[in-house]
Amino acid sequence: MLIATPAISVGPPLPFSNKNIFDQITKNMNFYHDTVLYYQPRFNFSSNEMVGLEVLIRINNKDNHYLPPGFISAAERNGKIRELDYSVIKRALSFQADLKSKGYSIPLAINVSGATFNHQLLSFLQQQFQFYQTDPSSIELEITESVSIFIDNNM
Repeated sequence: MLIATPAISVGPPLPFSNKNIFDQITKNMNFYHDTVLYYQPRFNFSSNEMVGLEVLIRINNKDNHYLPPGFISAAERNGKIRELDYSVIKRALSFQADLKSKGYSIPLAINVSGATFNHQLLSFLQQQFQFYQTDPSSIELEITESVSIFIDNNM
């Protein structure tokens, strides 16, 4: 049985519930600089071992608040989801390469929007695996629920 543990947050979530607020925030966001990645351990409780890390993204602001994942849907609506997904992939692979240089080989699970999942993503991944010298079998892509909305019939 594989299960993930709760992520550690840096502050209370901001009280946003209106999707228009998320839309405004994500329109001009620089996902590389305005977000932070958290790495949530994943455990196999049958063997009592950590089997990898799940990559989580949050918006970080000067007050140490984070926005709940609702901003991801806003990025999909604004056409910014590929930029967000690519930013997460690059930073996660960089983190994994840094761990590898220190002697740790830890698989990563990365969420990718269905809107990003296409032939361009596969090419991008190949480039990033080569750049970071990453073993592709150490990466698990988790397609978000929106895949049924955005699936490309030509894949």
